[in-house]
Amino acid sequence: MRSDNTPVFGRATPDAPKLNDLAKDLPVKVIGSKGEWLMIESPIGLDVWVYGKFVSETGNAGQINNNRVRIRSLPSTGTESDVLGLLDKGTPVEIKSRKGDWIRLRVTRSVAGWVNSERLTTPGSVSADWQKRWDDIRSQNKLLD
Repeated sequence: MRSDNTPVFGRATPDAPKLNDLAKDLPVKVIGSKGEWLMIESPIGLDVWVYGKFVSETGNAGQINNNRVRIRSLPSTGTESDVLGLLDKGTPVEIKSRKGDWIRLRVTRSVAGWVNSERLTTPGSVSADWQKRWDDIRSQNKLLD
């Protein structure tokens, strides 16, 4: 990331729902592109919404209690809320907040977001330092793996 508070969106457009803001110098994996947008994975995960009845909770931790549960960009099933992927039973999640019957979760696997390419510095290749930073950040989030 080139600057603090780089927004990550649910789809490749600036008017899409924002999933997270990521900090400067956080390593991310680029897994796709569309025009000026890059599809990325974050080592700290991204925040998504799931209907509450599909989450079994223990404090701020939880797990998905059904198969093929849709993860969404907004706490809604309306057209403005993008389906970002699916989670299966037993997937560990971190509970971030609530809105009505919906729970905002932090998920590290099975979800990617979109960043405007102007907000990223791409090294061209994965260095040993980059890989170590990615691995160190991921290891701090073991609950979510």
